[in-house]
Amino acid sequence: MEEQLDELLRGLFGGEGPPGAKDGEAGGENAEKDPGGIDPRILLGLMDILGETGREDDGDRLLSSLRPFMSEGRKARVDEAIRVMKLCRAAKSAVKLFGEGKT
Repeated sequence: MEEQLDELLRGLFGGEGPPGAKDGEAGGENAEKDPGGIDPRILLGLMDILGETGREDDGDRLLSSLRPFMSEGRKARVDEAIRVMKLCRAAKSAVKLFGEGKT
């Protein structure tokens, strides 16, 4: 996973890594050369992760449909629950992309 993250950072910052990267970190002087850009599978995976945060499923729609019948305090809690559900879906996609247990 660390290698994929390093590769992503090198691709995003043109092979130099993020600004302020130290030697041995992504894009540092001792890092390997840019292999020619970002792996398209990683880019597509990141797009899937971002897509999960914008996707609405049946649970989201159910909670949203109940909001008009709730007090203001509960509406805020429902909104937070919907955000957490979307974050969980994005995290699940991230685990699929980077592999469970790979560090």
